[in-house]
Amino acid sequence: MKKESINMRKKLSQLTTIIILFLTLNTTFVPSALAVSDELKNETQEQVIETETSHPETEDPPLKQEVNESDNQVQPEDTDLNTDKTKINYPIIGYNTRSTGVMADKFPQYYVASRNGVVASQSVFGYFEVDGQVAYCVQPDVLFADGNFTPQTSFAGISESQASRVNEIVNFGSGGAGTAGFSREFFITTQVMVWEALGWNIEISMPGLAEYRNQIENAINHYQTIPSINQSTQSVVVNEKSSFADTKGVLSHYRIASDGTNSGAKINGNALEVTPKVTSTNGTITLVRDRPYSGSQYFWVNPGSQTVTTGGNNNPITIRVNLNVIKNGHVKLMKKREDGELIPGAIFRLTYNGQTKEVTTNAKGEAELKDVLDGTEVTVQEIKAAYGYVINRTPQKVIIKANKTATLTFNNKRQRGVARIHKKDSETGDHPQGAATLNGAVYGLFKSDGTKIKSITLSPKAGIVQGEIKDLYLGSYYWLEEKAPVGYNLNPNKIPFTIEYAGQEVAESIKMIEAKEDVIKGNIDGYKVGNKTLLNNDLTINPDIKPPLSNVEITATSKTTGIAYSTLTDKDGYFILKQLPYDTYKITETKGKEGYKLFVPFEVKIEKQGYTHHYVLEDKVIESKIQVFKVDSETNKTIPRSGAKFKIFDRKATQWVEMLKPNSVEKTTIFETNEEGYLVTSEMLKWGEKRYELHEIEAPEGYVLAKEPVVFSVLEMNADGIIVIKFKNDNQKGKVNLHKNIQQASEVKEKDSEFGKLTEINYTLQNGEGFEFKIRPAKDIITPDGTVRYKKGEFIQVDKTDFILKTDASGNAESPEFLYIGEYELVETKAPYGVVKLKEPIKFEIKYQGQLIDLTSASVKADNYLQKIDVLGYKQQETVTEWKDNSPVIQLEAANNGQVFALKNTHELVVGDVAIPADTTLNYAVVKDGIVKFEDILLPNVDGNYYIQEVDSKANHILDTHHYPFEYKAYNNEDKQTIHVWKDSFAVDKNALTKQVRNQLINELFKTNVSFKKINESATLKPNEGYVYAYDQVGKGATFELLDEAGKVIQTTQTDDEGMASWKELIVGTYYQREVKPSDQSHVLNTEKLKIIVTKEKISLFNEKGTLLNEMDVTENEEVFPLIELKNEHVKGIVELSKSDVSTGEVLPNTGIKILDKDNQTVVEGRTDENGKFTFENLPDGEYAFVEFDAPEGYLIDETPVLFTIKNHGEIVKCQMTNKRKPLVSSGVNNPQVTKLVLGSLMISAISGVFVFERIRKRIKK
Repeated sequence: MKKESINMRKKLSQLTTIIILFLTLNTTFVPSALAVSDELKNETQEQVIETETSHPETEDPPLKQEVNESDNQVQPEDTDLNTDKTKINYPIIGYNTRSTGVMADKFPQYYVASRNGVVASQSVFGYFEVDGQVAYCVQPDVLFADGNFTPQTSFAGISESQASRVNEIVNFGSGGAGTAGFSREFFITTQVMVWEALGWNIEISMPGLAEYRNQIENAINHYQTIPSINQSTQSVVVNEKSSFADTKGVLSHYRIASDGTNSGAKINGNALEVTPKVTSTNGTITLVRDRPYSGSQYFWVNPGSQTVTTGGNNNPITIRVNLNVIKNGHVKLMKKREDGELIPGAIFRLTYNGQTKEVTTNAKGEAELKDVLDGTEVTVQEIKAAYGYVINRTPQKVIIKANKTATLTFNNKRQRGVARIHKKDSETGDHPQGAATLNGAVYGLFKSDGTKIKSITLSPKAGIVQGEIKDLYLGSYYWLEEKAPVGYNLNPNKIPFTIEYAGQEVAESIKMIEAKEDVIKGNIDGYKVGNKTLLNNDLTINPDIKPPLSNVEITATSKTTGIAYSTLTDKDGYFILKQLPYDTYKITETKGKEGYKLFVPFEVKIEKQGYTHHYVLEDKVIESKIQVFKVDSETNKTIPRSGAKFKIFDRKATQWVEMLKPNSVEKTTIFETNEEGYLVTSEMLKWGEKRYELHEIEAPEGYVLAKEPVVFSVLEMNADGIIVIKFKNDNQKGKVNLHKNIQQASEVKEKDSEFGKLTEINYTLQNGEGFEFKIRPAKDIITPDGTVRYKKGEFIQVDKTDFILKTDASGNAESPEFLYIGEYELVETKAPYGVVKLKEPIKFEIKYQGQLIDLTSASVKADNYLQKIDVLGYKQQETVTEWKDNSPVIQLEAANNGQVFALKNTHELVVGDVAIPADTTLNYAVVKDGIVKFEDILLPNVDGNYYIQEVDSKANHILDTHHYPFEYKAYNNEDKQTIHVWKDSFAVDKNALTKQVRNQLINELFKTNVSFKKINESATLKPNEGYVYAYDQVGKGATFELLDEAGKVIQTTQTDDEGMASWKELIVGTYYQREVKPSDQSHVLNTEKLKIIVTKEKISLFNEKGTLLNEMDVTENEEVFPLIELKNEHVKGIVELSKSDVSTGEVLPNTGIKILDKDNQTVVEGRTDENGKFTFENLPDGEYAFVEFDAPEGYLIDETPVLFTIKNHGEIVKCQMTNKRKPLVSSGVNNPQVTKLVLGSLMISAISGVFVFERIRKRIKK
């Protein structure tokens, strides 16, 4: 408190001096005052130091200084007092560094120290600090003196072992004031033990000394206790946490100094914990137990003072633990079959880490893969099975765990045998003969030693007769037939075979055996004879003798298989059929004797091996009548009309056949049909192939006479019956010939229109190709056979499809000759797309021309015209509904300004021999109510691309030069096709109704910007001459309004830094411009209203009188040119000064007057006129003053300025100024004001002198 008081008094004295100096010498002496302050401050510091050094016993203990942490300091760790104290960290002091040592405190306690006859005693223990670190005395017989101390790592008279003992006592004794566990007694005990370690005998009586001594010794012993795990070697497993406990209980006081194994070592209580990784290695973990103090142990030396020591971390205890990191694990494979028995000889592939290894199971069915890194994924797959087993290719995966063996079990199935027997015919294989069957045979399966396994019955499977027995062991067997199937002989022989291993890929080894068997066979024989000879009875031949028939084919046909077995009779009529398989057979005469009937078939059954059946077979001669029907050749229906006449010609007799007339004895060669349209011969005709010809000699009406006879035969099939002959007649038919014309583009010519030139295409009728017609009867078409050939109104069909008559390139079409006599219509069903089909049918008739005419015909013609086309373009135009925020509000409305569009071809268009170039105008149309409509136009009937294009946008809108394409592609035969065109698409007919976004063609309003420039009049002062005015100042910040024709404000603008302003997006129309605010108050508002007329070609500007001021063409140049430069006059006023006598009011001419501006510059100077007035015109707005510089004779100059202001343009400002007459001068008059001024000056000087003197005195004293 004493030092603080002294310092405070000195600071107050210093501050008082500065204040006095400042008040006395004002600001000119501030630097000197600060210098004095610095000197006083330094002087004060020196005095404080002297006081503390000279009188330590009278001062308060020094305040503790906070030491900033530095890189070589360690954060304290709390520990138990009886083991390690709180870590005490002090800066490491380099050798030869001088440090401050002080006696920071004194603890009352009497002691006597003696060694080697030297005795020292004191009543207090000094508490020493070196740079704030507690220090202990090592020379109790020397007094301590504060001062600068030098550190040493050793000290004369103190051995290395003594120094080490002292360091341990200091480390585990009291840590000094302010540390954990500090007490006066604890500190004294530590100091006593230090002296004792150096050989001093200490006599002291202090309660608790023995207890504190024991605590320190216990802490030292605890520190020196080595953990039980020191120098041990521990085995650990990757990714497993291992813990090694210290049985001595001191490991918690250690720290990990280094981990050479990279196993994440840490101390947990009194245990070392590690969790090694795959990247960990075998190595050593180093652990260190530090002492409570950091840095080195020092002995601090100061000549004239006792030496003291401070603790350090000399030789900390280090232990080591060795780790053996187990990283690898193993895989064990086991191979088993379904009954659990282990299988040797299986080969496995193990894949891991990009490498493969193959292993084979041993006699125990096991295989191993050793020493694989932890975490490795191993894929195991069997690649070769043991003999007799089926491979198991299903892979298994396992993740290796260190120090563990993963066991994988693979199961294999034993390969099983399948014995199959295939039953076959010894001759025909899988196809049994006759009625025999391979199905149903019974076979027994026996081992090679005769042991029977089982019997099976064969049956059809997969297209063959077979049987099988499964689940057999591999080995030798034989089959034995126990029961033959129906139709076969029993086979008594064994069929041996062996089932062998079929490889690892299959679960079964299949052995198929073929068993071939013999079918039962028998014979049939006999004789073939006729009932009589083919010719008339010969009287020389005995009618009871049957003539043998040679070369007759006898056939036995299996009723089961349909297989025929044939043989021919010999010259005696004998035949035999040998070795017929078991079956029932149908015996037939498959090739008889000409003129004879075949015998009736019969059946014979072969069922006994080797048996022969015997037969005699007889044939009869063939005879027949004929019945002739007159039929329509197409319907095959009888023509119910009499009078058709025929004759029969016998080719073999080469003459016409003659027979009795029906119900008459008269013979005739002409045979006539009855009213039902048929005839029957009255007598039989004898056998003969193609022996007879039937000739027509008269046809029924409506038919054409047959030109060829019908040849017929009397054959076995006709025997004893009537041969029916349908004699066909062809209807007389006709055809229709059609010629077709079509309207087509033929020539072009140019013509003028009100909108410009266009190319006109002319159309003429030309041959029409590709037209299709159907034919239908106008009435039912009925032929004489009563058949309705065609019903009225139904189209004629060919092959159940309506017949199509199609015109060729010449426009002609001809129907086939299929039209019966009658009335018909041609109905047009198809025309080329783009051509209008005929709506009414074309009538014609086919007429009968007699039986000798084969064909009749009819001819017709027809004309077709092109469909008309409407092209509709949907058009909108921009319109301004209002002005908002200086911009027009634009909306769309249906275009209604009469815009004109042209229709043009996109590509070259060929008409006849003329090529119309691309982009040729073919038509014009005008927009009405938002639609441009090209109505009822014709275009060449070819697929073509066209477009519509605006050619006149009228006055207010921008011409839209875009092409809006469409395609004319005829797709029907309607009268008209309508094409709808939008901005980005087109649609035809009803397609325009589909729901989708359609963007109309849009006319944008013509918009332009109108710029103008503002120039202000400037006023430049020429001193003493007045102001010079010129229009050379940029008119920045002037505000203008734009009004529409109705007088409504639509835009506001302000001139920029260049004096420029623009009206934006003006559409075609008339506008008015006016200034509403000048650039500033110094310029006169221009009230003239200007008229602006905007067209698409020009921008015109007129004044209020209608005079054209300027006109500019509208161009696409982006450079802005002002339409006009508008000028604003500077605000000017007139000032008038009246000069008069202040007393009499008399005007004072010839007074010298000047006008000053606000910067005290002379605008002009002059004299009042004879009326005492001074007038100045064209004075710009501003603040001014009249100043008199020359008074009239006899008057005093009036030095008071007369202020005035020019604010408004044209304003006249009037000012008054007066003068006093000069007074008469008298001597000896006392002026009290002067006296006061002099006295005041003297007082100030005196006071200043006093202060200066005082300052000088203080400096001299100093």
